Formats: sequence, C-alpha cells, structure tokens
Amino acid sequence: MTDTATARKVASGTLPATKRVLSRLSPLAALGLMGVIVVVLAALFAPALAPADPGTQDLTNILAPPMWADGGSAAAPLGTDGLGRDVLSRLLYGARNSLLIGAGAMLLGAGLGMATGLVAGFYGGRIDSFLMRLGDVQLAFPFILLAIAVLGLVPNRSAWHLIVVLGIPGWIIYARVVRSRVIAEKSKDYVAAARAVGASARRRLLRY
Repeated sequence: MTDTATARKVASGTLPATKRVLSRLSPLAALGLMGVIVVVLAALFAPALAPADPGTQDLTNILAPPMWADGGSAAAPLGTDGLGRDVLSRLLYGARNSLLIGAGAMLLGAGLGMATGLVAGFYGGRIDSFLMRLGDVQLAFPFILLAIAVLGLVPNRSAWHLIVVLGIPGWIIYARVVRSRVIAEKSKDYVAAARAVGASARRRLLRY
C-alpha cells in the first residue's frame, strides 16, 4: 500500500470517528468547547486583534467607559483602566499568560500524579502506603500557605514558579485515580500471562 493510500485510509477512518465523538457532545459541552476554542484563538492572535499596546498608559484617558456606554469610543471597545491602558488589549494578551500557566500546571500535576499512581498501584506494599500517606499530608496542608511559602522564598518570581505552585498540589488527585485503575488491571489475565512468559516488572509497568 502506498503512502498516499495509507493516508487516505487513515483520514477516512479518522473523520467519521471525530464526527461521532462530536455528535455525542451535549449542547452545553459543545458550547463550552466552542468557548475554549475562541479563547485559545484570541490568545494566539492577540497581536492582530488587540486595538492598542496593552502596556501603553494614557493618563488623559483614565477609566474610559466601554464603547456602548455614554462617552465610550470604538478605539477602546471595553474602556480603559486606572492608568489609561486599553482593557481589551490587556485581556487578549493576558489570556496568553493564563493559558500558559493553567495548561502548564495541569500537565505538571497530571504527569506527577500519573507516574506516582502507576508506581504505587503496581508495586503496592510500603511504596504504595508511603506515596498515599504523602498525598494525605499534601491534602491536609493548606494550599495558600504552601503558595506563600514557595513564592516567598523565590526572589525573582515568574510564570514558571506559578506553574509549580499550582501544579504540584494537584498530583494526588491524578495519582489516586491512576492507582485504582492499575490495581484493577494488574490482576487481569493478560498481565499474568505477560509475567508468566518472563516479562520484567519494568516492561509490565510501562506496556501493560
């Protein structure tokens, strides 16, 4: 089979599957998905969509109302803030940082949680107990105190520090979900068969 034929076969099988998934979405889920797509696109194309530089101050135009209010102007569709900066431009550029921090924190927490849950569920015993008790300590510790302690010790804070502060506390949630699934799966016949034919613990852990 040529590469073109393979690509057509994959595409013909992928598109109907995508349509089936989209057709199963509830109206509210579809609306939420559209909202997320709009926000992501607005953040990506912020330089083209923003009517002004988000950092430029105009002290002669402080707290201007939005364009639909009396005294509003199309030059600042959402008005200006206390320093005369365009609110719409700041929202568009700010969405970039928000998406970066949110996605980074989610990926960090999910990555740590999945790895921890996989190890805890697979090996069990003391390793499982230690990791789960560590998670209990994490949940018992107030998040705001952890954030203050971490950010207070860092002299030059950046978005990456926020990602760490927001991402690490959520690892236990992912870990518990993955751990429960690993415990259920490792007792199944196909995993026992892999162990019987000599598959190492590492291979069973990563593959099965």
